[in-house]
Amino acid sequence: MSMKKLLLFCLIFTLSSFVYKAYSQEELQEEDTQTTLTKAQQKKLAQEAAKQNKSKSKSSSKASKTTSKIADNQDEYATDGVDSSALKTKAKTTKSSTAKTSTTTKVAKKEPAPEPEPTPAPKADNGDRTYTVINKSTNPPTYEVLDSSAQGQLNLYRPLNDTNWVAAKNLRQAREYKAGTEPYPAKPKSMWQIGVNLGIPSVSGDLQTWLRFGKTYGMGFTVRKALGYVGSIRFQYNQGTTYGAGWKGSQFSQNNNKALNGHNDSLLNYVGKDLYLNYKMNYKSFYTQIVINLNNVRFHRERSKVVFYALAGAGPLLYHTYMDELDASGKMYDAAYYKINNSLDHADNTAVKKQLKALWDGTYETDAEQDPSFMHLGKKNAAGHYQWRVDGTVCFGMGMSIRMSRRWTINLESMQTFTADDLLDGQRWTEHPSTDPTLSPNNDNLNYSSVSLNYNIGDKSAEPLWWLNPIDNQLVVLNETKNKLARIPEFTDSDNDGVIDFLDREPNTPEGCPVDTHGVMLDSDKDGVPDCRDKEPFSPPGAKVDAEGVAEKKNNPEIDTLMARVKDMIANGAGKNATFPGWYLPMIHFDLDKDYIKPDFYPDLYHVAQVMKLYPQMKLYVDGHTDIRHSNKYNEELSHRRAENARNFLLKNYGIDPARLIVRYLGKTTNMVKDLPDHYDSRFEREQYINRRVEFTVVPESMQ
Repeated sequence: MSMKKLLLFCLIFTLSSFVYKAYSQEELQEEDTQTTLTKAQQKKLAQEAAKQNKSKSKSSSKASKTTSKIADNQDEYATDGVDSSALKTKAKTTKSSTAKTSTTTKVAKKEPAPEPEPTPAPKADNGDRTYTVINKSTNPPTYEVLDSSAQGQLNLYRPLNDTNWVAAKNLRQAREYKAGTEPYPAKPKSMWQIGVNLGIPSVSGDLQTWLRFGKTYGMGFTVRKALGYVGSIRFQYNQGTTYGAGWKGSQFSQNNNKALNGHNDSLLNYVGKDLYLNYKMNYKSFYTQIVINLNNVRFHRERSKVVFYALAGAGPLLYHTYMDELDASGKMYDAAYYKINNSLDHADNTAVKKQLKALWDGTYETDAEQDPSFMHLGKKNAAGHYQWRVDGTVCFGMGMSIRMSRRWTINLESMQTFTADDLLDGQRWTEHPSTDPTLSPNNDNLNYSSVSLNYNIGDKSAEPLWWLNPIDNQLVVLNETKNKLARIPEFTDSDNDGVIDFLDREPNTPEGCPVDTHGVMLDSDKDGVPDCRDKEPFSPPGAKVDAEGVAEKKNNPEIDTLMARVKDMIANGAGKNATFPGWYLPMIHFDLDKDYIKPDFYPDLYHVAQVMKLYPQMKLYVDGHTDIRHSNKYNEELSHRRAENARNFLLKNYGIDPARLIVRYLGKTTNMVKDLPDHYDSRFEREQYINRRVEFTVVPESMQ
């Protein structure tokens, strides 16, 4: 059997297997999706029906006895002034209905009467969905979605939420996921993909590639199956023909080339003569590849129309290389080569290429050199060369796939095959050896750039998984759940604070007020005034505050005296940079390696702000300091953060003009307590604490 027939048989067998597998899974799924009752379930239902019929029969018997009693005592009712004729009529009617009931009961014993349909539950229409109240006693009430029209409006199907796309072995997981008892969706069935490609092969070797229009070609087919959303396995067969030539003359490489030095054919000997190398290489390649998806996970759209991928694989390469070194009469081209150019090194190849293309007859009658240590296949020819030389290869490539429809895609791909062979182009010797003949340093590689048309197989399967967005289903379910909750009154959010009314402890939160997870307005300092209305949202713990959240300041005789002096000086027209004898601006201190403002110093900053408000022209330096520990650079950054935080506190809470507060960061250069150790020592922590500070000083008039 020829190679072509064998490949055709394998392709037909593979396709038949796919069709049979798809048909079998479809039958199995349809059978499994039909809900059937077991014998035990049928028996149980029959027993329950019999009990219901028995209770109905007893009720009819009691009604019959009551009717008889009323008829027998009609005279007694008549003596009490009741119309006896009316009672007779009523008795006849009752007897008639009793007889009918008795007859119905007898018939019911043979064939149970259908139970009356329950009264339909009230419905709540909310836009494009309709909800039926199932149980109003629960908190919140439970609803059933009768019509989810949004599912039908989606552009694409949702295989992770639809059991029709799931294999029979995964149906249980799919149903449990749909019912909400399984957190993970079942993996959907994935289509197989077959494709045919057409491209241009080339050899990276010792000679340049010669692209011959209509003769250089590559073609093949692929079969691909997804292993998951990222990886897939692909089987590929390619075949083709590629050409190459050396456009500079040579007198050295042929000396060791057995196809050109008379070793294989005594009439073909170019030793010591000018020679222009050329080749034609036919090949067949077989690969098993792993293809890795690069961009099917999308966070902001449903899916991509273009998917990029990388691939890696391995497989055998069968090739045969020929040369055109004899003319139509079977003689060497040596004299003709000499007429073209007798120089071994020339700058302009254009004229040489044109003459060589006209000279070579294109028969490629000569087998190129073969290495007998490699595996070979096929019959030997007269020169002792095998039909195919076999080489083990690995391949790597990149590509992009364009989605045309659910069935059809187009791939653009570039793949390079690495070999352990230096004879793909028929040449493995260096052209200008110094003394001893040497092999060329690198092996030859096969490049293949192609375009392929692919078709997805499988009616009861989702698209190949590399086209699906694995998080798409979760995002859709989340969005639908959000829409459902928004349309149900009990799940509305009246004040738009992000907490539904059912869970909102303050359902009328003013707009713009931040809330916690219970919908309660935030109160950072726990003073009873929400942050959105608190003019001092960081009041000292336990301090009394007014209606605006401002803490009541404790009396400090010294500070009060100084503040009174400031007011007097302002009232007496003191200059804007006047000094205040005995008056100081308080400093604040920080914990080790910290830059946040401690609540203990909120009153001090309050007094700073009050002085600045009383004296609007005053500007202050805000100087940050650290203790002696750590590096200069680190302490400069830390002191800068401390000064900035103090300045921002005054700006945010008291509305001070930013231009009036000038930040300076001094690090550890101006310690109040000097000669302290530069490491931790519990004996000196109080002194170190004093050095970790921010000071406020008045900017001199000359600096303003």
